[in-house]
Amino acid sequence: MDAMTNKTVTTHLTRREFLITLGGIAGAVVVGWIASPKSVALISKFTSPAAFPELLDCLEVKNGDDGTEVYDASDKSNPTLVCKVNETGGSIMRQLDGRHSMMQIIQTTTESIGEKPSNPDLFASKIALFIVKLAEAGFIKQPFYINIIENTFVS
Repeated sequence: MDAMTNKTVTTHLTRREFLITLGGIAGAVVVGWIASPKSVALISKFTSPAAFPELLDCLEVKNGDDGTEVYDASDKSNPTLVCKVNETGGSIMRQLDGRHSMMQIIQTTTESIGEKPSNPDLFASKIALFIVKLAEAGFIKQPFYINIIENTFVS
């Protein structure tokens, strides 16, 4: 019996076969380059937690005498008062259920105050900042992202 021999197999392509293969690869790259951003954008609309902020499951938002009260109901027999917010803050917090987008929250909150804000962009920025502060306090379930574009700075 002879020992196994290592042989290198070389395939020779004709010029025509090489150009067809090269063209196919280039075509696939171009189609992928055009289609991938649109595919990613389409998929991320449905899967991104960034679009739908949600309060922690243990938090309960209740109407109080002088605003809205937020309780930590981890211990159902003895809920703990975590914070109090005004009516507008309560309206925003009730919408943080993972089903409302930032734009829906802003629109609903704007409608709930009963008057049109003099500067809608500034009002939207304040709502976004309030939600960011809730996230900093650890009240929001998953990470989310807010793009705030404001040309006017107020101090």
